[in-house]
Amino acid sequence: MMPLTNKSIRNALEMKDKNIVFTDDSAFMNIHGTISLVYFAKLTKEVDRCINCGLTGHIIKDGFNKNMIIAPSLSLRPTFIQLYRQKYVCKSCGSIFVAKTNYVWDCCQIAQPVRQMILSEAAYNTSLKDIGRRFNVSDKTVQRVIDEEAKLHKNRCTDSLPKHMAFDEFMATDKLSFIWLNSNNHRIGDILPRRTSYQIKKYFENFSLKARGQVQTVSLDLNAGYINLVPKLFPKARIVVDRFHIVQMANRSLNSSRIKVMKTMPKRSKEYLFMKRDWKKFLESFDSIEKIRPKYQYSVNYYETDLNLITKCLDLDEGFAKSYEAYQNIL
Repeated sequence: MMPLTNKSIRNALEMKDKNIVFTDDSAFMNIHGTISLVYFAKLTKEVDRCINCGLTGHIIKDGFNKNMIIAPSLSLRPTFIQLYRQKYVCKSCGSIFVAKTNYVWDCCQIAQPVRQMILSEAAYNTSLKDIGRRFNVSDKTVQRVIDEEAKLHKNRCTDSLPKHMAFDEFMATDKLSFIWLNSNNHRIGDILPRRTSYQIKKYFENFSLKARGQVQTVSLDLNAGYINLVPKLFPKARIVVDRFHIVQMANRSLNSSRIKVMKTMPKRSKEYLFMKRDWKKFLESFDSIEKIRPKYQYSVNYYETDLNLITKCLDLDEGFAKSYEAYQNIL
């Protein structure tokens, strides 16, 4: 019958594999500059068949491999299991392998219960660094655990795509990521960690040509990379430039003209003060500008309508006036 102390340790570490046997009392050790609690255990099991050639009766034991496993912690102090895994050699094919356990994956140093706790925390609005600090791993390790789990559950259908799609990018951690969605219901289709043309092309080529041929429109910004990709990936789709980006370009152009004219004016002139402080009024739709009732204008210190002040500034430069007219037409 298993001793109570051994069972208590197993419960604390959430360990169910009885092939792992604790060999010594736990101890406090300096691990990566931090005093940590370390358990000492050994994993061994009877193996009669080679995992590579499949032959029986040719397996011999050949010492142990030592691994330091990150284990569940009952306090803020990091907890590890110094696990010695039995090593085997096949005399027939020369293969070398070690004893396996479902408590920790091969070539991994994080126990399964810790992985599950990391994934549980990731479901909430918590930063990767905070999760990593809590479970004594790096933020990049947290991201890798999340990515590995996502791959196991990612069941993407490659037989259909929405008729109307939208492309865009957003800042994810330290780099821009790619996102596409259904333009009709605004549901996210997928997110790619990088927005390079190679990765986007490789991703959509997993969909059948029939599915890609059903796409009718792709809405995007003026990113040349996306525009060049669409005809190659979606032979029947039309490119629809997002209206926001068109207005944004006109907005920037008008601002550039305003600043150029403003710099030619004396800094104490009424026109300079109005263009500098009330620059947003030049970007408003003409219909929303006050044309009749004067109001106190703090930039010039007297009562006047927005239209009169804007007109005075436009009269300063013909190019500025034409830019303003074009901007209003685009709106």
